[in-house]
Amino acid sequence: MVSSPSRGTVTMSEVAAAAGVSLGTVSNVLNHPERVRDEVIERVSETITRLGYVRNSAARTLAAGRSNTVGYVMVDISNSLYTDIARGAEDVTSSSGMYLVVANAGVEGSTARQATYIDHFVENQLRGILLAVFDNDVSGVARIRQAGGRVVLLDVATDLDVDACTVRIDYELSGYLAADHLLSQGRSRLAFAGGLRSIHAIGERLAGAERAVAEHAGATLEFVASGDIQATDGRAVARELAARAPGEMPDGIITAADLVATGLMPELLARGFRIPDDVALIACDDNKSGYDNVVPLSTIDLPGYAVGQAGMNLLLDEIRDPDHMHRRVVLKPTLSARESSVGRAH
Repeated sequence: MVSSPSRGTVTMSEVAAAAGVSLGTVSNVLNHPERVRDEVIERVSETITRLGYVRNSAARTLAAGRSNTVGYVMVDISNSLYTDIARGAEDVTSSSGMYLVVANAGVEGSTARQATYIDHFVENQLRGILLAVFDNDVSGVARIRQAGGRVVLLDVATDLDVDACTVRIDYELSGYLAADHLLSQGRSRLAFAGGLRSIHAIGERLAGAERAVAEHAGATLEFVASGDIQATDGRAVARELAARAPGEMPDGIITAADLVATGLMPELLARGFRIPDDVALIACDDNKSGYDNVVPLSTIDLPGYAVGQAGMNLLLDEIRDPDHMHRRVVLKPTLSARESSVGRAH
């Protein structure tokens, strides 16, 4: 009886010798079992298990010129939008016989790390890549196309012209919904807080808020910028607003991101402001990292899971259909009103 080698990787030739079959028979058992008799499949499978043979997917990819793996490069794993996208994409791949590899570029140095992961995926001949774009940098598309790869872009600006399918969320609508909700609660002096207008997602949200305010006579909106959209930025914005004269304090605040609200809220409460009695508060991106608040936070739900599903379906269509045509998909956010803007239910 042939036993497993004491060291080293078990080869397909060793499996063939131990099972008493040819190398081609082992290959057929692994790749074309319909060509092999049941008793031979059983004997080879038992030998594979006993020896601990592991298939070399890299070698198979090299031989076949393709893999059964697709990749997803996300911007920020700490933001639940991007993990929701991953869940949606993975559910599609798992039902289609494909595998999904996820890479996190991270906000700090994201452009360079994004390029590194793209190059790694291309070198390993992944069938396609879902790319969550950082700061509208689409330079990676050309590298993927030059290598014969497929790519779908996620979370892109509205005016981006690129050779790929795109899936984006209507951020302008998210800003509109947030402002319109506060205005419907009787608020008229609104502030939009957090981030920079030059960042496309924030600029689009701000534009939507401006559109809602323009529909309400007498309502005003100011933009309070910050360097980033973290809790520390929210605390800084709260201190700036709280230092104003009473008549200059907004009665409704929209934060560009939920994390900004998680910093802003406790700072305002500590300074004696009641939420929502004195100041109603709503955020714009439903980041689960911002769920732990003293007052339950109203927010705009972003359809990240649906973005992942739509993006992966488009990618698989491009992989499989030689007549594939690029498409632009826009998904709509929804309002989730909680205590920070409507008060406690009685």
